[in-house]
Amino acid sequence: MKVILKPAGVLVVFGAFGVLAFVALPKKVTPPEVAPSSAPSNESPVASASAAGGGPELSTRSSGKVNWSKAKQILKPDITGPNWRMLVGKGKMENTVVPSSIAGHQFARRLTIGTLGSNSWDLQIAHPLEVAFKKGTHVRLTYWGRSKDSCTLAAVVEQAGDPYTKITSRTAKLTPEWKQYSEEWEQTADTEPGWAHINFQVGYQVGELELTGVELDAL
Repeated sequence: MKVILKPAGVLVVFGAFGVLAFVALPKKVTPPEVAPSSAPSNESPVASASAAGGGPELSTRSSGKVNWSKAKQILKPDITGPNWRMLVGKGKMENTVVPSSIAGHQFARRLTIGTLGSNSWDLQIAHPLEVAFKKGTHVRLTYWGRSKDSCTLAAVVEQAGDPYTKITSRTAKLTPEWKQYSEEWEQTADTEPGWAHINFQVGYQVGELELTGVELDAL
């Protein structure tokens, strides 16, 4: 017995096969959206050197109108003390103690940069901070510096481990004559004792620089 399909019947049959084929096809699963990870402001250094950046800053810039006469000293200006450590990730740097001509600071630390690494923080000196920073506290960092080669450095207070969240970071181009530098901020979050350290990152250029009178005060 022959079955003769009229044009309308052909369309119905093909339409049915089309529906079946669509149902049988595997459905594409769309993965959930993943928020892009925020890249740190600086990459982590290698080996013994600490990094700059890695998270939101835990401070805001001070207006400069704070009365520091009653401030408490939380880091004494002893640049030659044993807690200052030279950290070298890549490059070459010599670290010596020399006489200083700054009143009240008999000695300075001279850093002689021979070769550079890939990043500014590959060459630095660092000091751990055993104090806790409390939210709302005003903090001031001061230091004396000079460089016959007009070297640049970054004065950084940051988390002492990964992700190296910064409290403050400020670069300065040193002059051949001694000059005092100062940075003030207000803490926007609490930190635990020993959470932070201060470091001077000097891996910007080959040359020589000297530091003394590094001090932290809090109010």
